[in-house]
Amino acid sequence: MDVWSHLAKHREEIVWAIALAIPLAVICAVIVDFFALGSRSREALRHFRNRMAEQSTSRLAKRIEELRDYQKRLSSDRWLYLFSFQCIFLTLISFSLAAICLIFTRADLIRSHAEVVFNLMSMVLAFVCFAGAFAWAGLRHVYRDTPEKMQGLVRKVGREIEDLEKKLAKHSEN
Repeated sequence: MDVWSHLAKHREEIVWAIALAIPLAVICAVIVDFFALGSRSREALRHFRNRMAEQSTSRLAKRIEELRDYQKRLSSDRWLYLFSFQCIFLTLISFSLAAICLIFTRADLIRSHAEVVFNLMSMVLAFVCFAGAFAWAGLRHVYRDTPEKMQGLVRKVGREIEDLEKKLAKHSEN
């Protein structure tokens, strides 16, 4: 049997695999990007929250306190390793959920329902992908996020705090 006849024979399975792989790849990429130190998605979220806080002085003061707490965590070496442990635990939980779904596919009651087995196997694939994304994010965080990068982010958050404090002073004057 040549490749083309094999592809033609299993066309539906290949389409389902591609249809599942693309959204999972996007979700995993978002997870890896969001967990990276100084990622653009995190910066955009922080910028959005800062803009929303500018609407009132109480929200602005609360946001400044949140950023100070975040800055304090970033300056701690312990936070870097705690984040890595969180990624390890998320990886283990994802693999455990994948194993549970895989065990359910082997149950005699479920085996007779092809749709349920397909859905459970899709969940297994999703959980394994999530586990890989969490593991990659933790590994990337430990290897690439050096203390120099952390200090750079601390300074950046410090500048954001200063800007928000200036805006709070302007709000207080009015």
